[in-house]
Amino acid sequence: MVKEVNAVRREQGFTLIEVLASMVLLTILTAVLIGFFTNGFQAVMKFGDRSEELHETRQNIEEAQAGVSATIVIPKIGGGDSIVIEGQMVEEEIAGTSNSTMIVFIPDNTSSP
Repeated sequence: MVKEVNAVRREQGFTLIEVLASMVLLTILTAVLIGFFTNGFQAVMKFGDRSEELHETRQNIEEAQAGVSATIVIPKIGGGDSIVIEGQMVEEEIAGTSNSTMIVFIPDNTSSP
């Protein structure tokens, strides 16, 4: 009879230490997961802002009317005449960065290969 009572007591539930240990583990796991989500969200926002700044810079370059006249000369392999492309070199600083610039060569429509 005593063995039956002890067996019933053991099967009634968890001890206070077991409950506290599981709560501590769940708290630690929750803190780690929140940290991952927070860092991931911050990275997404940072690179989204960077992408927007690059997009604005590209738009500014495409709308640029005045650039520095430039010529690109591409030599042919094995000699012969080179390919000359005339156009404009446009340089635009990328907003929100420190000394980052985008340089684009825009060929003239009148250039012939």
